[in-house]
Amino acid sequence: MPDLINKLSSYAALVGVVGAIGGGFYAWGEFNTRLSAIENKEFTVNETVDLTDTHDRIIKATKKLCKN
Repeated sequence: MPDLINKLSSYAALVGVVGAIGGGFYAWGEFNTRLSAIENKEFTVNETVDLTDTHDRIIKATKKLCKN
């Protein structure tokens, strides 16, 4: 009977190790799939920034400094 318990526990440990290794490979595959999806995605930025107010302030400051 103790021999049977030892065999069952060693088989259970083996199944656990194989399951853990398989789970690791599965997680690695999912990670690579997500990374590939991000790498292949096209990003376009359609936002424009209006800097005319800032430009005008710089010009005014430059003129003020040049007068002094």
